[in-house]
Amino acid sequence: MKRSGFIFPFVLVFTAFSLVVCNSCKKDDDGDDPDTPLPENYYIMSKEYMDTELPCFINIMFQVTNGQGKGISNLGTGDFEVFEDNQAVSPTESALSIMKKDAAPYQLRTVLMIDNSLSVGANLEDIKEAAKSFVENIESKQKIAVYVFSENTQMVKDFTGDKNALHEAIDSIQLGYASTDLYGAVITGVQKWSDIYFDNYIEQGYMVLFTDGSDTQGSHTLSEALSARGDKQVFTLGLGAEIDPSALQKIGNAGYYKIENIEDLSEKFIDVQSDIRDLANSFYYLYYMSPKRGDKDHSLKLIIKGNANSSSTGHITGQFNSRDFYSMTQTLMINHGQTEVALTENDTYTLTAVTYLPTNPPEYYWSSSDLSVVVISSIPSDTSNAVIRGVGSTGQTATITCTDQANSLTSSIDVVLGE
Repeated sequence: MKRSGFIFPFVLVFTAFSLVVCNSCKKDDDGDDPDTPLPENYYIMSKEYMDTELPCFINIMFQVTNGQGKGISNLGTGDFEVFEDNQAVSPTESALSIMKKDAAPYQLRTVLMIDNSLSVGANLEDIKEAAKSFVENIESKQKIAVYVFSENTQMVKDFTGDKNALHEAIDSIQLGYASTDLYGAVITGVQKWSDIYFDNYIEQGYMVLFTDGSDTQGSHTLSEALSARGDKQVFTLGLGAEIDPSALQKIGNAGYYKIENIEDLSEKFIDVQSDIRDLANSFYYLYYMSPKRGDKDHSLKLIIKGNANSSSTGHITGQFNSRDFYSMTQTLMINHGQTEVALTENDTYTLTAVTYLPTNPPEYYWSSSDLSVVVISSIPSDTSNAVIRGVGSTGQTATITCTDQANSLTSSIDVVLGE
C-alpha cells in the first residue's frame, strides 16, 4: 500500500471554503451581540472531500469553525464519532485517526492590500506601523505580499516570509492619488493565489484589505469584485466615516472590521492574523477502516461529540459503496501510507503512526538515519506523533523510521531537502 505523496492521490482545487457556510453567523465589530450567544461547544462542520480507498478505508477532509466563523484547531481523534448505516463504528477496531493539515507540505499565502489614496493623508505613517504589526506576527509557513492601491493597484513586495524585507517594503509606501479603485484592488489581489490541495502539497490564501473610503473611481463594479473573489477568503478593515460598510461587509467574506480610531488599527491587524492562523489550522483529515463488505451502498455520518449545533451544519454526511472492500493484515503506517516527503531547511512536518489491528497496545519509537539532515521532536504525551525538521542542505536525504515495539512492526518514510 505504499504511495508517494500525500494521502489523496489527486489534485483538489478548493472551490468552496466552509466559511461561506457560516458567513451568516459572522458579525462585524460594529454589530450587536445576539440575545442568546452561541455556546462554546457550537461547531460548524464543512465537508471538503470524501473518498474510499482499498482495502477498506474511508477518507474525509473537512473544516471545523464555531458559530462566529472562527477556526477550531484543537480537536483530536477522541472528539469524533462515525456512524455507518446509523450504527456507531468502533474507533478501536476501525483504527479511527485524525491528521491535521501540518502533516503535509503547506504554504499560507496572504495578500496585504493597503489603501494609499490621498484621503489617507496624515494617517499614512500610523497605517504603515499597523501593517508592520501584522507582519511581525507572521506564521512559520506564511508568505505575505504587499500591495497598495489608489488610482491603480501596485505590488510593493511579492510573496516572502522575510520580516525585514516586508518591513522595508511597508516603510517605502508613499501617498498615491485622489482616486480610489477599491473594486479593482480586490480583483487584482485575489488573482495572486490559488487554494489548492495536491497529493503532496497544500496551499491556502487570504487577502487582508484596508481602506479609509469607498470606491470613487468607478472603473469596476462591486458585482465584478465579488465575482472575481468567488469563494476565496478576504478580510476587510474600514477606517473612518467615508467607508461603504455594506460593500466592505460583502467583500469581507472571512470577516469585516469597522475601525473608529486609527489607534485601534494595529490591534485589529493582529486580530486578523490570529483569525487567519486559526482558520488555517482548522482543517482535519479523518480516515478509518470500514467493516462493511460486498457491493452495497452505505450511509455515513461524522459528528463531534457534545456538539451543541443540532442543525445540518453540525455534522457531515455521505454515501459510499463497499464493493471490493477486504480486510487488511496487521500493519504499521506513517501518514496513512505516505512514503516520501520534501522539506526545506528549518521547515517542519508532522508524522503520525497508526498500527492497524494491533495485538498489543502500540509503543512507538522514532529515529532518523542522519540527524545532521533531519531531526525529530517526539511528543511524550502521544508517541504516535512526531515532528521532523530539516536542518541539512538542499539535496540531502534521510530516512525516518517508526517502530511499534509492542507489536514488532516497522515503517519508514524518506525525506528530501529542497529549496
